[in-house]
This record gives sequence, structure tokens and C-alpha cells, in this order.
Amino acid sequence: MKILSRSGLCLVVFLLGCLVLVGASGGLVWAAATGADTPPTVPSVTENGLTVAPYLQDLTLPKNSEPLETTIQITNTTAYPQSLEVTAVDLSTLNNSGGIPLLGANLANLQARYRLSPWLTVSPDTFTVAPAASQSVQITVRNDPAIPAGGHYGAILFHDLSARDAQKGVTTVEPIVTALLFVSKTDGAQYGLNLDSWDLPLVWDRLPASTTLLFRNTGTVHLVPRGVVQILDPFGREVGRGIVDQDSLFLFPGVSRTYPVSIRSLALPLVPGRYTVTASYRYDGKAGFVTVKQTFWLTPPIFLLFVAVLILVLLGFYFLFWYNWYKRRR
Repeated sequence: MKILSRSGLCLVVFLLGCLVLVGASGGLVWAAATGADTPPTVPSVTENGLTVAPYLQDLTLPKNSEPLETTIQITNTTAYPQSLEVTAVDLSTLNNSGGIPLLGANLANLQARYRLSPWLTVSPDTFTVAPAASQSVQITVRNDPAIPAGGHYGAILFHDLSARDAQKGVTTVEPIVTALLFVSKTDGAQYGLNLDSWDLPLVWDRLPASTTLLFRNTGTVHLVPRGVVQILDPFGREVGRGIVDQDSLFLFPGVSRTYPVSIRSLALPLVPGRYTVTASYRYDGKAGFVTVKQTFWLTPPIFLLFVAVLILVLLGFYFLFWYNWYKRRR
């Protein structure tokens, strides 16, 4: 039986190790390329053949006594006229998020101090929109000194009177189109963001693919949390990263909300040891970040494969040494 030479055996083992390393790294490079998409913007909303624009207005109350005025335009995209009634309500009265995911599910937790409807007026409050035509609605916020400092949140509802008349005597859901109005009284307003909990699922042999942050707004004005989650190997090399709140989801005052974060692999974790995960966060408009961290132990499969290849190489050398020694003894 022919035995491989020492150089031939080493070459085979080296090629085997390269193939294993290339295969493992290829899977991780592909995973790193599947990052999050750019969050969409929604300047208008279309429901039941009616388009309302803008969908959301985030405004600041003038510091003088002048009222705050804005307009909302509603367009009839159907082939028949639509008669509408316009009402103003507080955001906390909407069922859950009112079908708008960026608002979250805790609207009922908004306190009464954040109401807006007592100072809201709309004009006109009833009208008919012809097919393919538009109607502007004037929204006025009375600048009352009694308005508490901080944020105030309301919704403008467009009720379809035509559908209401057609469904008299029938129990059904009335078609409604919603526009949102956020008004901030900045004099005396407070801003604060607290990380109440941080859930990081860990596995001993791979980087975490996601994490969940629970933020609480401790101020009196709505916020948009911003931040980044980073994973560092024992040598301080960044091997994973995730962006906090890529969809720009609101966090209302006094309300807590969960923000899932997808973590994208940036590099191969090569060495075993204690890895560090940092979460740096702030809210829009704040300059500095608050950073917290966790640590975990990781043994990368690529390292185990390297150890296995190294053992094979050592066994190969040992076998060659033993074989040459045995051959000389004979």
C-alpha cells in the first residue's frame, strides 16, 4: 500500500481546511448582505376611495397667543360623489392604533393632559366631494394659556355620510378615513427616554440575530427613539450591528413600547471568548447617546473546525513520524 509523502499529506489537509473555511464564511457573508430595507414614508392615506393628505402633521404651537392653523386635503378617487362629515377626537379614544402601526398599541394609556380635541375646530364640518375632486378642510388649534406644556394628540375623522344613509337599520362598520395631528407646546415641556428592559436571546455557538428593547417615554412630548446595537469580539472588533427604530415609530409620553432590532452580521466571529453587546440610544433632537452593555460567551463553529483541522494535521505528522521510525527499525 502506497503511503502519501509528508508534503502531500500536508497539502491535502491544508486544502481541506481552506474549503471548510470558505464554505462557512460564504454563508455568513450572504447573511450580512440581507440587511433591513429603508423605512417607507407615507405622505397620504387612501381608504374607501378617499385620499387624505397630509396623513400626519407634527406641529408646534406658537409662543405668542396666535392660533395654530393648518389644512388637510381630501380627494374623492371614486366615480360617484361622496358626502362627508368631519369630527375631531383625541388620539387616546381610537381603538388601539386606529389601523396605523407606527402609533403602537398603548394609545389608551395616554393621560387626559395630552388631549387636543377641546382646542380643535374644523371648517367646513360637512361637505360633498365630486368624483376626482378635492376639498380642503381648515384646522384651527386655539392657543389657550390653559393648554398644559408638552404634546397634545388628536385625530381628524372623515365619516362617509353616503354610506351611513345607505346602511340605516343595518349593523355594520362605518367607513372612516383618519388624519393625525400632533401639536407640541414647547414652553415648559419635558423630554426623557428610559430603557426599561433589554431582551437578548443568546446561543453558545452563534451571534444573536435579534434583540428587543423596551423604551419608556418619561417626558411630556412624543419621541422617536434612535440608536444602534453593536456586537464586539474579545479583541474589540465589530462583528454585528443593528439599527434601533428604523421605521421611526413614535413613543408617546408616559407610554412604554417594545422595539425589535434585527442584528446584521458584519464579520466572521473567529475566536472563542467573551463577546460584548452594546446598545447606544437617544431620542430625535438629543445630541448625546446613553450606552448600556451585556456580555456573553461564544465558541464559534469556525474555531471548532480550525481546531479539528489542526488535530488532523498533528495526527498526520504523528503518523508520518511513527511510520518513518517504524520503517527505520525494520
